[in-house]
Amino acid sequence: MEFRAALEKDTAGIKKLWAYSFGSQEPYFSWYFNEIYRPERTLCCFERGEPAASLQLAPYRLHLRGQEMEASYIVGVVTSPDRRGRGLGSALMGHALRELQKSGVPLALLLPACPGFYFPLGFAYCYEFNAWHIPLASLRPLARGGGEWREVDMGKDIPALRALYGAQTRGRNGFILRDEHNWCNFLAEHKGEGGFSRLWLKEGEARGYLLYALKDKVFHVTEMGFMNNEAQRAAFAFALNHGNEADSFRWRAADDDTSHLHLPQKAGISRLPFVMGRLVDAPKALQQLSFPPDLETAFTLRLRDSAASWNEDAHLLSVKEGRLQLEPFPGEADVTLGIAAFSRLFFGAASVWQLEREDALEGSGVALQKLDALFPPCHNWLNEES
Repeated sequence: MEFRAALEKDTAGIKKLWAYSFGSQEPYFSWYFNEIYRPERTLCCFERGEPAASLQLAPYRLHLRGQEMEASYIVGVVTSPDRRGRGLGSALMGHALRELQKSGVPLALLLPACPGFYFPLGFAYCYEFNAWHIPLASLRPLARGGGEWREVDMGKDIPALRALYGAQTRGRNGFILRDEHNWCNFLAEHKGEGGFSRLWLKEGEARGYLLYALKDKVFHVTEMGFMNNEAQRAAFAFALNHGNEADSFRWRAADDDTSHLHLPQKAGISRLPFVMGRLVDAPKALQQLSFPPDLETAFTLRLRDSAASWNEDAHLLSVKEGRLQLEPFPGEADVTLGIAAFSRLFFGAASVWQLEREDALEGSGVALQKLDALFPPCHNWLNEES
């Protein structure tokens, strides 16, 4: 058994694994392997020279607690059907964590098909969303027309989309920072899956966008971005005008979006978990944070991490003049918790007090108050699936 990055000659075997588990629908399959796939970002477990398991590491930049941080989105985790049940997938994930830590990437994300596989590896749900699946006609109280809709022009509209995305993410946490390259890939993937892209203009200014697909009589929103409530209501009106093509409406809304509170009935709205997160290198991630300059505190913290032993040392955390310092600490720590719980806290997906109620941490009241001051909960939003 050998763990290493793929080479160009391994691509055919990796395509075979991918197609078996994820399908090979065109044009998406060819687009992905021509435009996104990179052998050097693909880790494999080889047996007798063939890939028995593989995964890909997609690099992203996250806006997390006011900082720009490098992260890797782990996608395409698959094991050959003839070699399952032998722990190859878990071993490959452990290898991926080591490789990310060596390369200085402190965070990892993934969208789980089988969450139970990732829990023992220290991953935890760090993102949720409000899932809409309602009759299209139910949008009527939210809809208000006006303005002008037109097809997105990838040659000239990326700056407008980036500005609208900035408005969409304002006050939110954990989102992916999209540059022009990210936007082009996002739109190309959406189009390759049969999607449409529209821009909403008012008085000549772009104030909203809507990425959507029409399939099986469903108006499925891939992403909705808007400058204000007026633009959002225009998007609902645009969807409502598709009564010939759809009879229901699906949308993965941000968990802090409150527009569902104005619907005439609440059936068809549910809160669902989405993307998992993990601290790959907790000390490195902690030292990238900044804090209010008047916040001064100190306490000791020990993490438990069976899949990444480099995170397990206890540290004295001290914050002064906006920066956090770490020093090794040999004694009994003020606070102890596992890496999954600390990842939720770090990402802002859970509060200290929520983790305490779940018996997910141990610590004195004073130390927990100090920890809470450093890591208040946040409104997380992320829409990428890979």
